[in-house]
Amino acid sequence: MEILEEHENMYKISDQILGEYIFHKVFIQDKLLPFSQLIELSYTRRRFGLLHVLTPIINNYGFDDVRLKIIADMEKYWNSKDCEKIKMRFAKNFWFYIPSKTLVFLKSEIGRKANDDYNNYRFEIYKQNHIKSFEDHILETLVNFKRLPEKFSQAQELLLTYGLKSNELFSKYLKALTQSFTFDNENEHTDYDVQAKVLDFLFSKVPLDPVFYSRIILFITPEYLKSSYQTFRTVDSRFYITDRGVYLTAAHKALRTKLLGFVFERFSNKSLKFYVYDCLQAYMNKISSFHTYAKAIIFDRTQLMHFFRDHFSPKEYTDCFLVYLYGERLKYAGIRFDKRFSSKFMAPRYLLYLKLNEEYHKLKDYRGDFDNYEKYKYAELGLLIKNYTFSDYLKLFSDIQFILTEGKRFVRDAPIKDSISYILDILAQKDPKLFYRCLKNIFSFGFAKELELYRMFMRFKFTDASSERIRDILAKCPVGKNYLINFWFSLPPDLFTKRDITLLKRHIADGSFSYTGNLDAILPKAAGLYKDYSVEIGKIIDLLTERSEGIQKVSTHAPFFQYIESNYNELFRQRLARLQSLYFYFDQSQFYTKRQIRDSYLHKLWKTDSDTDFLFRAILEHFKGHIPISNSYSSEVTVVFKGGSKRELDFLRNSMSETNDKALITLIFNIVLSMYKEYKLEFVDLLLKKPNDFSLFTNVPLHVQSSLIMAGGSESGIARIKNNIRDIESYKVHLKNKDGVDFLEHIEHLEGKVHF
Repeated sequence: MEILEEHENMYKISDQILGEYIFHKVFIQDKLLPFSQLIELSYTRRRFGLLHVLTPIINNYGFDDVRLKIIADMEKYWNSKDCEKIKMRFAKNFWFYIPSKTLVFLKSEIGRKANDDYNNYRFEIYKQNHIKSFEDHILETLVNFKRLPEKFSQAQELLLTYGLKSNELFSKYLKALTQSFTFDNENEHTDYDVQAKVLDFLFSKVPLDPVFYSRIILFITPEYLKSSYQTFRTVDSRFYITDRGVYLTAAHKALRTKLLGFVFERFSNKSLKFYVYDCLQAYMNKISSFHTYAKAIIFDRTQLMHFFRDHFSPKEYTDCFLVYLYGERLKYAGIRFDKRFSSKFMAPRYLLYLKLNEEYHKLKDYRGDFDNYEKYKYAELGLLIKNYTFSDYLKLFSDIQFILTEGKRFVRDAPIKDSISYILDILAQKDPKLFYRCLKNIFSFGFAKELELYRMFMRFKFTDASSERIRDILAKCPVGKNYLINFWFSLPPDLFTKRDITLLKRHIADGSFSYTGNLDAILPKAAGLYKDYSVEIGKIIDLLTERSEGIQKVSTHAPFFQYIESNYNELFRQRLARLQSLYFYFDQSQFYTKRQIRDSYLHKLWKTDSDTDFLFRAILEHFKGHIPISNSYSSEVTVVFKGGSKRELDFLRNSMSETNDKALITLIFNIVLSMYKEYKLEFVDLLLKKPNDFSLFTNVPLHVQSSLIMAGGSESGIARIKNNIRDIESYKVHLKNKDGVDFLEHIEHLEGKVHF
């Protein structure tokens, strides 16, 4: 706290402390001016934020003392208002002064909402990646009552009632249970009493609807049995994340024991058995790898092992999977696990799963040598199917269907589907006739919609007869036609036919085709089949753009456009306006990460000879509304630019010169500072030529940086501040070198940034 200010051996009382003293004396202690006027100005006229002003007063003079002196004014103001919106804003900020009135008000507000049938609700968390963000004043206010123990039980009743009103509110309720009432810095000083009260409240509701309330508890249990949690703090507009371990106190041990006991008791209920499985898997996946957080995990181990011995069957696929997973997670955490116990759990389908899904561990054994790993994979799967008949393959497909549907919640399906590709490849080489029968029948299984057959087609020995046979199987099957792209990609050019182009156009038109990623490799194979191939290319472009202009979007990639532009340039230029709708497929309502934008290969369009600037202008228009929370962070759209390109720089210069849109100018500055920092002063000059240049100047970023630093990150806060000051000084020098007094405000603004 700043008490005195010193300057050349002279001292004075800090302006902040003096101001708080005067505020307290005038409005609270002696009531020389009525506190009620402050409330009126803040909440009715909305002139300033009273909570922001009052917080340091409470910190200095104590909550109880301040509350005693202003409570009468607060209650008088509350009783004088009939407007629900004003009362809601007031209750959200000052619920702790008038807790009973707040709960009565919220009860009335909740009672006005209609009730849906909660039995149909989905169990999902509202905007899961936005931590503790509810966008709901009622819920946020009720959550805060966890800090008021004597009222918390009443708040929980209202919170549950509110959460059951609709599916969206229920998803927010689940978010509160899993994010707002779990572990944080506050709880460790109160022996995690909030968690205990939340769980006891939910336990008390189970008799009312055993399945529904048990599902709620099972859904949130993994969060309440974590051995560690993360804390977040902000320094210099940057986020720091730190891991902390749960304190295993006597009370917390009792809570963990009670909660695990509840989970185990639900296993015998057929309606809840699979939710118990989900709960246990989620718990295991949250086991921390840090040895310092192992005490809670070791404490739980005794109960879990007793449960496995008493209730799990070595013949059940899911039981085997979870025992294996638990052993792996304990090993990951450096905790002992009895492998003799897990070796008993070897159900036939689980053994198949291990065989099909061993890619991760075996690749580690081969130290990333994929070629040798692939030889091993072919040998192992070859032994698996060595004597298989057609009926054996159907049984294999059926077992895989079980693993990828009923057992899907417990597996990574990509390695399994990859193994299917290996198996079909082996079969195609060994017995083509049996392969054709199996290929035709595999498409009747649900998992066949998402197979990885590229490897099989790449290794397949195509002939006229075999290519026609596979073409027929794929074309005549609704699922099989999804793999025509893989087939065409691997098909030798001399076996490509006009029928393939006909199928491709039909495939695009009927909506089953949604990816252009391989067209640049496929289309050249048919070039010699037509007198004027550009006509067919034009038809394909038209079909794609018609699709893109409709409801069903086509996932497009730059290599396709580069192929058209390089080989059919006139056609490319004629269709450029329509190609915009095909290529620019971003959804205005969606947020895109840098990786998603990079994967679209937009940056490659800079290399084309044609004028594609209109595409990039459209991209900037879209992303100007998605500037980071702090515009000093690099925007996601910067990955569209590669840097070191005159064409990119000219585009940015022209875009800057042609617009007065504040958001667009801010985004352009962000891109320049991220990719072309050495030109920043040139863009400052472009900005200074605009109307209202000072307003624009104060809005644009002066520097950019990464947005997230983990605890212990390499770049210190002091180093960042020094770099930022250095950047600001460079702007000041640039402006001071200009003639006249036109930029005094700009320089003063920069000086204020340095002082801040």
